[in-house]
Amino acid sequence: MNINVFDIVNRFQTELNKDIKNHSTNWSNHISELRKLIDLALTSMPSSRQGLIFGAGNCNDFSLSHLASHFEYKLTLLDLDARSIKRAIENEDIEIKRKTSVIQKDITGLFAAKHSKDLISLAQHSLESEKILNKWLTSDFKICSPYIINKKFPFVMSSTVATQLVASLGPLINASNLSLVGKLKSFAEKVSDSHVKQIAYLLETGGAAVITSEQYEWGHDEHGNYLPTSMYVSDPTEMLQSTVQNLLEQKNLSLPGRIEREHLTNAGLQILHSSEWIWNLVGNRHYLVKGWVVTKP
Repeated sequence: MNINVFDIVNRFQTELNKDIKNHSTNWSNHISELRKLIDLALTSMPSSRQGLIFGAGNCNDFSLSHLASHFEYKLTLLDLDARSIKRAIENEDIEIKRKTSVIQKDITGLFAAKHSKDLISLAQHSLESEKILNKWLTSDFKICSPYIINKKFPFVMSSTVATQLVASLGPLINASNLSLVGKLKSFAEKVSDSHVKQIAYLLETGGAAVITSEQYEWGHDEHGNYLPTSMYVSDPTEMLQSTVQNLLEQKNLSLPGRIEREHLTNAGLQILHSSEWIWNLVGNRHYLVKGWVVTKP
């Protein structure tokens, strides 16, 4: 069977971007909270030469014109789904188009040709699947290379990207195999930690970055079934309470691949500001998002 894994993953990401684009009109609170972090970071960065946005997607949770206007040269937009970015800038004015550049790139490096054999084995639900994931969990297996772009930036943003980096592997994993699912969750933690270190490397000394990450989800899944958090939370705004967050932690109901404060400090980043809010992503699915403005001392 001839399987193009990159096409599978790219299709997953494209469909995800297409789906959430139709619901972003309900994101006013999420966009407002992210804008506050962006504006704080923009006033904290040491220069206004250029910026980098990881996982730009549809560019629908931030104002492209607002961001681009703060940079003298280029705002680099990076995503596996480059078509969504290009559609987002189609209606911008000439100056904004001149200031933006689009890079189609896999942030993780997992979909490089050298890993294709392993990915195909996963997609075929091979008996080697568990062995492959065990290999990926070793310290010798590197992910999220800091050298994906040959420059550093005074401003970097990665907003609700980390949890998506391994979610795209979902279609390749046999969901009924709980051992595989558990190992994939562990791999997601490794990826998020590596992604934060990737951000830290690409940030100039003294530069400012905006990093946000979903922590818990509440509501219904795509099939209309209640998510596990609904057993303990009757309203999504309750997830803002520290006692509820502690309970969800005890029940192991955090999202795989989320970024936490420890990831930031372990990467040598200094936290300037933090906040959290509820994001109604789509339909009756809500997320508790934590966001930070950080600098590289």
